[in-house]
Amino acid sequence: MVLFISLILLFALPSPSSSITVSEGGLSMDFVFVKGGCFEMGDTFGDGYFAEHPVHNVCLDSFYIGRFEVTEGQWMMIMEEKPVHSNGFENRPVVNVNYHDIQEFISRLNRITGKKFRLPTEAEWEYACRSKGKKERYAGFSREEEVFKYANFCDVHCPHGWMNGTQDDGYEGLAPVGSYRANGLGIHDMSGNVWEWVGDWFDVSYYNHGVIYNPRGPAVGIEKVIRGGCHLNSPFYLRCSYRTGLSPEWREKDIGFRLVFTED
Repeated sequence: MVLFISLILLFALPSPSSSITVSEGGLSMDFVFVKGGCFEMGDTFGDGYFAEHPVHNVCLDSFYIGRFEVTEGQWMMIMEEKPVHSNGFENRPVVNVNYHDIQEFISRLNRITGKKFRLPTEAEWEYACRSKGKKERYAGFSREEEVFKYANFCDVHCPHGWMNGTQDDGYEGLAPVGSYRANGLGIHDMSGNVWEWVGDWFDVSYYNHGVIYNPRGPAVGIEKVIRGGCHLNSPFYLRCSYRTGLSPEWREKDIGFRLVFTED
């Protein structure tokens, strides 16, 4: 009888929305629901480098992640000032913000809204990038010939020697958020546009530790993980499994972030 009642309660519970908009005053931020599950994290295609190995099983709880990278307009609304070096466009990703700047932004945002925002973990970021852990090289696709449809990268407009002369993504610099096709979960720009800070400390050999459930990276470190590549990178760095780190004090014109929202 107890089991029967428990099952009724379980199936009577409302399903999480596939997306949610958090609004406060003039601020509006869209989040996509990512149902938890298990996946093979790391370089499943065999074209990465040693920090993406070994490929290992990871299991995550459900979470909401930003549909877009946080914009300069959203930053200014919460911080009441422009970042150290403004990109000049409110609808483009905020850049030139370091890990500590972002923690202050999150602290203020949580206080204003009464909700719980944070940076995604490295595992959450990759799981979301790969449309809930699918075998995808990039965010929503796998063929390099299609990068320009989904990502702002080093294409014909790029000033570097590694530019791709056969693809045109339509932008020379930063693109407004949501300018390209979304991945399978409806999330934009997880490949390209700007690098994204995540919450974990970077350890090149962390995958050898075999943490399966909700891994959050080493307890201490020197660098914080960044993911996703940017508009100045070749497709190699836009892969969902690519990982590297930077000092949390570092600010750069091609590094931004997106947030995770939790309802608990």
